[in-house]
Amino acid sequence: MTGALPRWNVEHINGDRSDNRWANLRQGERDLKLEHRGPLREPTDIKGVWQVEGRFEAAVEISGVTMNLGSLPTAEEAAGAIARVHQRARDRRVKQGPQAA
Repeated sequence: MTGALPRWNVEHINGDRSDNRWANLRQGERDLKLEHRGPLREPTDIKGVWQVEGRFEAAVEISGVTMNLGSLPTAEEAAGAIARVHQRARDRRVKQGPQAA
């Protein structure tokens, strides 16, 4: 970019949205921006599961930490992965006993 503010979208040449050096910016076009966008996440009825390009990705948050459980072939397998992680977390809490305040 040359110092003039762009009329429309700005694109990062190297794809790193945090790299805002003038040399890395160019005026973007909406069509190209949509092409360069990553795959869309389609929500499912299962909390923590979404569909991406025909597969199902699962993630769960436990104690403020988000764990990505990976990409699985079916929504049922993704839901099962989430259930197993929740069960392990419950087992750990029971094994540790009540926390002293």
